[in-house]
Amino acid sequence: MGNQKAAPTDLVRRLDPQALIQQAISSNAGIETLERLFALAKDVRAEQAREAWNVAISEFQRTCPKIIKDESAKIATKSGGGYTYNYAALDGIMNVILPKMGPLGLSVSWRNRIEAGKVIANCRVSHDLGHFEESGEVAMPVDEASSFGASPPQRVGIAMTYAKRYSLLSIIGLAPEDDPDAQATGGEGGKTVSMPQRRSQQAPTPEPERQHGGNLWTGQVLTVGQRVGKKADGTPWTLYTVKTKDGQEFITFSDSHADFAREAGSSSVLIEWEPGQKGGQKILHIEAHEERESGE
Repeated sequence: MGNQKAAPTDLVRRLDPQALIQQAISSNAGIETLERLFALAKDVRAEQAREAWNVAISEFQRTCPKIIKDESAKIATKSGGGYTYNYAALDGIMNVILPKMGPLGLSVSWRNRIEAGKVIANCRVSHDLGHFEESGEVAMPVDEASSFGASPPQRVGIAMTYAKRYSLLSIIGLAPEDDPDAQATGGEGGKTVSMPQRRSQQAPTPEPERQHGGNLWTGQVLTVGQRVGKKADGTPWTLYTVKTKDGQEFITFSDSHADFAREAGSSSVLIEWEPGQKGGQKILHIEAHEERESGE
């Protein structure tokens, strides 16, 4: 037992580079020795910072309160109907996590940029000792089709908020949960947000029963994938593939369709679809199945 070698991490913990440097200076050590000791001190500080980050993020994940999907968004469709989905807003997420992160020495920041047709966010969680980890770049298309009434700067802001939210949740390793105490959409205990619209574009009062023109499917969403490309004129596009738990696949170019499918979680959804011109099942409309049933 006495001859057992210490693990590299244990050795780093016991090293005191500053004391070694001071001893070397007192002994009139050569410049090469001092350079090696300064490099060692840098490595030791980096390893200590990395360990501190790991300990802090582990404690944060253990003690962080649940992040609740306590807001709902109304999305108006061109046909005059609409649908809603629940989500946890970025400011709500920050209000939950920052009181827990701060005492642990953790902080959040983003590196953002805007490219043609999309915004890109990279979330960084840093520790006071200097170590940080990043989510990687999360790209979000700037919606030109379904953000009725929103100005170009507003559409960029909406897309950037989405990108920042997804990148933040990715790096902290937590997922929002449905609010078990939530009231019906727009009722007491929940807030409702909607895209700003010009009066001429506001959706009329929906009819008691939406008239469907396509095929109907109900069930649960499994995953939402995406593929990006550019048209001949250079305009970017994003094709989303919605895979369901019963093996169905639907396609859509609509960011709002994809967002709703992502946020649905374990909730049942209703998808209205038609055959695409180049094959596949193209989504015409998506909504919460339970909400539609309760309104019948």
